[in-house]
Amino acid sequence: LGRLNEARDYLTRMLGVWEARNQIAAISGCSLALAACDLEAGNHALAERSATRSLDICRRGGNVLFELWVLPLLCDVYLQTGRSQDTADCVERGFALLASGEDWRGLPAPMHLARAMLAATERRWHDAEHDFETALAINRRYTLPFDEAKTLAAWARMHLGRGSTGDREHARERLGEALAIFERVDAAREVENTRVTLEPLRA
Repeated sequence: LGRLNEARDYLTRMLGVWEARNQIAAISGCSLALAACDLEAGNHALAERSATRSLDICRRGGNVLFELWVLPLLCDVYLQTGRSQDTADCVERGFALLASGEDWRGLPAPMHLARAMLAATERRWHDAEHDFETALAINRRYTLPFDEAKTLAAWARMHLGRGSTGDREHARERLGEALAIFERVDAAREVENTRVTLEPLRA
C-alpha cells in the first residue's frame, strides 16, 4: 500500500526472529520482501544484497519455485543500475529453470516481463513486444491484477522510449489500464507514479 518504512521495519524485526530460530525458508522470504521494499525506495545496493541472500538460500536448498520469484526482482535491480549482462544472466537462468516442462501456472510471467524490459533497453523492439504480450496473457489467464498492471506500465514505458508512430497513443492506453488496476488494488505508490507519467500524455 506504499507504506515502505512500516513494511521495512516489520520485515527487519521478523528477519531477526527467524535468524535466531534458524528458519531458513522464512529468512529467504523476508530477505526477498526486504529487497522489494529497498528496490521500490531506490536503494539498489541494499536491494541487491537482500535479493542475493535469498537467491543463495534458494540454490543451496534447491528451491526452484522460490528462485523464480527472486530472479525477476534481481533483473529489476540490474536493469535500473545499467547492468545488462547481469540481467541477461538472470533471464537465462530463469528460463532454463522453466524449461523442465512443469506446469508453472502464473510464475513465468515475471520472467517474460524481465526479458521484455531487457529487450527494450537494447532496442530489440520485436522481442520486447512478444514477451510483453506473453507476460500480459499469463497474468490475465491466472488473474494476477498487480502483475498485469506492472506489465502494462512497463510496456507503456517501452512505447515512450521507442517514440514511433502510434507509440504515444499506445502508451496512454496501457497506462490508463494500469492506473485503473492499481487503483482497484490500492497500490498507492504505483497509482501516484502512473498518474505522473500519464498526465502529460492526456494533454
